[in-house]
Amino acid sequence: MSDTIHSRPDISYADYLALDQILSAQRPRSDEHDELLFIVIHQASELWLKLSIHELAAARRRTLGHAESRIWPASRAFRGSDGEMTQFSFEAEVIYWRGPSPFFYAPLPAPEAHEIRRISRLVTYGWGMIPVEAMINGVTFTTAMFARDGTYYLPLKDAVRKKANVTAGDRIIVEMTVPPAKR
Repeated sequence: MSDTIHSRPDISYADYLALDQILSAQRPRSDEHDELLFIVIHQASELWLKLSIHELAAARRRTLGHAESRIWPASRAFRGSDGEMTQFSFEAEVIYWRGPSPFFYAPLPAPEAHEIRRISRLVTYGWGMIPVEAMINGVTFTTAMFARDGTYYLPLKDAVRKKANVTAGDRIIVEMTVPPAKR
């Protein structure tokens, strides 16, 4: 890698990334050999979380900042040391399925369903179930999606629906993370 940033020859790589500050931010408090490893791993995790929050906020701005007819689907994949974490932000209409086990769902729009289908083999825990963490109206929950009729369905448990104040026919904004598969 070059010692300068391509568009700014006056800024070095080390200055651009603030390497002096980053590399001096690890301050072990004991003589334990593994303490530095512990600090580095946890600081890296905090940076990944910061990036995740940044990307979710950007996706939310993209979706909430447009008229309903112009909602932009948004997804982003992060490749970390233990696999791919994919984040989505989309709008869906809550449906009530009156099958043998009545339940409420948020069907994924076609672009998001396509992306889930693309990564499904990497993230399923079996039987085509895709574990996710989702947020609706500030309510965060975990569940597992399943494929049916060319899309994926995000189950909305009663406790989640009541807390988020949503029911069949409501249009909702979903922020969702598909974690890397546990192997």
